[in-house]
Amino acid sequence: MENKYQNLREVTPHSLRCVLASCPAIYEGVREITPEEMMCLVGACPSAYEATREGREVYLVVGKQINPSDAGLVKKVGEGEALVEVPRALIDD
Repeated sequence: MENKYQNLREVTPHSLRCVLASCPAIYEGVREITPEEMMCLVGACPSAYEATREGREVYLVVGKQINPSDAGLVKKVGEGEALVEVPRALIDD
């Protein structure tokens, strides 16, 4: 898969990488902006990052993907998009 985020590069040592998506990993080119009190050491946790894509500053948010119909937002989620649920404090703080 092509990396469309400028300077985003995984730098996790190869011996520590795993095949599953919920493994701890280290990346260059993004800045984590998750509030300190919401960070966790292991597993998949809601988190937020700043990055650059195609010359634009963007946020990357990790959260639980939910079905748009469960939230009444079917017409708001387009093709190639996902509805993601994160704790309110992740955005507010």
